[in-house]
Amino acid sequence: MKKIFVILLIVTNCLLFAQEAEKTTFLSSSEFGVYGGASFNTLSHIYGSVYFEAKTNLSSNIKIKLSAGYYQIFSFDQYTVNTYKYVHIDDYKKYNTITYDVLKTKYEVIPLAFGAQFILLNHNASAYYVFFDATYNLIDPLTYQTPEIRLGEYDSLTNIPSNYKNLRVLPNNSYGLALGVGSNYQLFSSFSLDIRYFYKYDSKIINTHQLLIGVVF
Repeated sequence: MKKIFVILLIVTNCLLFAQEAEKTTFLSSSEFGVYGGASFNTLSHIYGSVYFEAKTNLSSNIKIKLSAGYYQIFSFDQYTVNTYKYVHIDDYKKYNTITYDVLKTKYEVIPLAFGAQFILLNHNASAYYVFFDATYNLIDPLTYQTPEIRLGEYDSLTNIPSNYKNLRVLPNNSYGLALGVGSNYQLFSSFSLDIRYFYKYDSKIINTHQLLIGVVF
C-alpha cells in the first residue's frame, strides 16, 4: 500500500503542474479501445491479457472510463493441505481425512473497472497521461497438486482431528486498484495507437504488472 500512496502523490503533483488544455464540452466525445499485452508479477513468468475500454470526456484533459478484460497469473507457492471430504457411495458414508501438496495455482481473472484518465501533456499528434481504475474481479482459480492421500475415515464430523477440519477455499472474486501511465499517438483522424503500463493491486490474489498496446477509435 505504501507504493500506491507514493504513486498517488506523484500523480497529484503532476496534475498540479500540467498545462491547461483548450476547453471542450462536457461528455462531447466518446472513444473505444481494444488492448492486448502481458501480465506478470516477475519477468520470469509472463502471461497474456486483453482489455476492452470505453471513454468519454469530463473536460479537455480528464476522461472517465469503463473497461472489462481477461488475464491470468500463476502463484508458485508450494504447501501441504490437510483437510477432509465427505464420501457417499451406495452404503458407504464416511468422512475421509486427506492430505496433498499444492504445486502451483492458476488464477484466471475478469476485471470490471471504472476509472479516470488525466492528460498531462498534448504535443502535436501525441498525448501523455496517467490513470487509475477501481476494479471488481471475477476469479476462476485452479490448483495443480499431487494425488490425494487418504489417511483415515470417520463416521461423523466431530470425530475428525481438529487439524484436518479446515476446508481450503480459493477466492472467486476480489477488489483491486490499478495505477498507470500511458501515451497515445494519433495515426489517422479517427484512429490512434495507445501504449500503457499499470500496476494492479488485488485484495485477495497476486498483484500484477501489466503492459498493453491497443488501438483507439
